[in-house]
Amino acid sequence: MGKSLKEFKKRYPEVLLEFHWRQWTALGVASHIKPEKTWIIDPEALLISTILLKDRDKRLAQITNEWVGEYGNLLNLPRFKKIWKHFDDLKNRLRFQHKEDFQEKYLKTLKSFKKISRGDFSPRRREVLSPVNLKENPLIRLRLRNIFGQNVRSEILLYFLYHDSGSSLSIAKEVFVEQKSVYNTAEAWVKTGILERVEGKHKGYLMSKNNRKKWLDVLGIQSPPEYLNWGRLLPAFCLIVKALEISPWKDDTYLLSSLFRDLVGEFRELWRKLDLTLPEASLYPGDTFFVAFASTLMEAMKILVKGKEKGI
Repeated sequence: MGKSLKEFKKRYPEVLLEFHWRQWTALGVASHIKPEKTWIIDPEALLISTILLKDRDKRLAQITNEWVGEYGNLLNLPRFKKIWKHFDDLKNRLRFQHKEDFQEKYLKTLKSFKKISRGDFSPRRREVLSPVNLKENPLIRLRLRNIFGQNVRSEILLYFLYHDSGSSLSIAKEVFVEQKSVYNTAEAWVKTGILERVEGKHKGYLMSKNNRKKWLDVLGIQSPPEYLNWGRLLPAFCLIVKALEISPWKDDTYLLSSLFRDLVGEFRELWRKLDLTLPEASLYPGDTFFVAFASTLMEAMKILVKGKEKGI
């Protein structure tokens, strides 16, 4: 990536949209882009980020509306609300103000969830959608919902397929559900032997390797897709796009550097997962952090799009 703000403003949204197309293609949206094969898909987070980017790609926004109209029954509305609240909280914490009325878009999307899937595609949807193939590994979250329904049990089991242990609070934060529901479900699963209770300083629950293997066998998965918490990452990705569009950030590398410093924590999981090292912010005073962060972010986005083939 070149070091100029102009190039970053052009390339970063393009790569982010390509990533969105890959994920939506895996969900049955017609495109010429290869479907996602590497990363787990979070449909609620993906829908929210697509709404936030709708002015960047109107065709994707239109096809997504068709998808929601056909497959809205696959989505978890309470999770959708919680992830959107996370975006609002992040925006408020960073004092990120702008003129767009995201709440209006949010309410319009909620109404779309009330549509009932008809099963048979309308002529328009037959042109732009294919049936969702729940056997594809990146759709493991939807496969679990097909077993348990759109409820907390699907999210908790997904959590333990990728994490050894956790408290009811840490699990709830990770998967964007209510803590009380996590606690009640986890306690019930302890009684049935699905989980084990952990006492002491790290009080919580764990799933044995044997139980995890059994669940993967039940789901027909030998190699689970790579996990990243898109509920945290996608809103942060989109916030950067918005900053590149509006004043006072869009033409000011100093303000963008300040924003990037505040967002570093949101991306720690991403850097770690992709084996990337973000230069220490304290070593880059003023606006010099812009290039360091932007370059690492672009490298991360290219890996997300192409898989783990670095150096592209």
